[in-house]
Amino acid sequence: MGDAEFEKFFALEFTFSKLEELTAALISKHSFLMIKDCSGDLYISDNPMVMHNSKEYGPYGNIGLAVPYIEIYYPLSPKIVLAYMCPLTMNETEEKHRTADADVNSLFSRRFMSPAGISISDRLEIEKSRAEIQRAKSHYAMIRNERLAPINSENLLFLNSLQILSSFRYLACRTDDFAFAVKALSERPHWREGVGIRVS
Repeated sequence: MGDAEFEKFFALEFTFSKLEELTAALISKHSFLMIKDCSGDLYISDNPMVMHNSKEYGPYGNIGLAVPYIEIYYPLSPKIVLAYMCPLTMNETEEKHRTADADVNSLFSRRFMSPAGISISDRLEIEKSRAEIQRAKSHYAMIRNERLAPINSENLLFLNSLQILSSFRYLACRTDDFAFAVKALSERPHWREGVGIRVS
């Protein structure tokens, strides 16, 4: 058995031996589908289940199925990604929305009650903030209630970056357009550390 075949066998054996733990970690999270709604293609690598965490935990690391605030993404097709959100992230997001609403209302009250009153520029600033908050809340409500979210251009770059970072042997995409991968690796040589990639 060659090294590559042994690695595959070991990975499968480990996965099946830990299947109950892995399943429990995923079931506790909020799953939803991300649907591509922009130009460009999704990458997939030989290590397609990718994870991201915006929180730092020092020397203990911040990546793992059961780590608080972990985000998990798994491409199902060239247009669909299965995503998992940690319940802690959902709670934090809802709290941020409540705080943002309270902050905007407080700003309006202070400006309205000030001696100078509320100006047109004040109103424009407040309405802009309210519109941004509403967009964020609508996006989150779609994830929470409909279990769907669009993949826009920014999301696409983020997801493809995770695939590049997690890949070991190869990257693939539907149209063989690897311009982003080539650019990303040329601008960030450190992404190559521990990663051996070919495109196909």
